[in-house]
Amino acid sequence: AAGILLGYRKGDGFDILLDYTTPAYRDCSVGAYLYSQLPARGITSLSCRTDNAAHVQYMEKMGFTRQDGKTYTKRLTD
Repeated sequence: AAGILLGYRKGDGFDILLDYTTPAYRDCSVGAYLYSQLPARGITSLSCRTDNAAHVQYMEKMGFTRQDGKTYTKRLTD
């Protein structure tokens, strides 16, 4: 497997518990693909809590914005 996305649905949002990609696929394409599949399932936003510097860098690269403390969010639809 190239990557895994685990979390739970919360209304029309999805709280990410784990977003991991194997080193060979860390160009963000796996995450972009997985995130692009969620609106068809009625998910319009993502949230994730992290303070890991490498993960924060990834979240920001993927378009997440810091909301408060360790929480980052991303809208999937306009």
